[in-house]
Amino acid sequence: MSTSDPSFRDERVDDLAPVRAKDLRDAGLAAEGQRNLAQAAALYGESLALAKSFGDTLGIAELLFALARVAWMGGHSQRAAALHEDSLARYHELGDTAGVATQLHGLGLALESQGYDRQAYARYSESLSLSRILNDLGDVAAVLLSLGRVARKLDDPAAATAYYEESVALLRSQDNRWYIGLVLMHLGDLAREQGNEGEVNILLGESQDLFR
Repeated sequence: MSTSDPSFRDERVDDLAPVRAKDLRDAGLAAEGQRNLAQAAALYGESLALAKSFGDTLGIAELLFALARVAWMGGHSQRAAALHEDSLARYHELGDTAGVATQLHGLGLALESQGYDRQAYARYSESLSLSRILNDLGDVAAVLLSLGRVARKLDDPAAATAYYEESVALLRSQDNRWYIGLVLMHLGDLAREQGNEGEVNILLGESQDLFR
């Protein structure tokens, strides 16, 4: 059969598609690491097109997440939200609870950056519930930090304090010094807003020590 025949399919080319998709994705990760966002987006986009061509649902979900990250890093929160939504649907299809939790958190961040604080709060709450089920303490701590930030925006300092305090307790168990310092800084700001100057000095003092 002639290769010019439209019914001809070169199996060797098809077999190489997953390899090519992986190479493009790896190159995208390298570009993302160097903050070359335009190049990363282009490489991830090429990899995504190939993943779709051979029906790699997990690969598609992961690449949509990668494109969402790059969009977020570039300040394109509306596009990031749409990509997180698309990735979220794929992870739901796969029954991948960890993937769903991660996309819900990312979607919340994208919504929050657009000023949709209540919608973000809802997505964060869903993510937190799943992360607790998975017992992923790092993710639980990260989502609690996001919930504390939004609760503060929604004028609920008691809830914000509770979220931050649980987050910092988990972070201390992991000895994550940078994030401990960050959460303590938020707690110090809350204490200042409530007029607890003695507590402010303790919290911000420890935070500064951790950042050194």
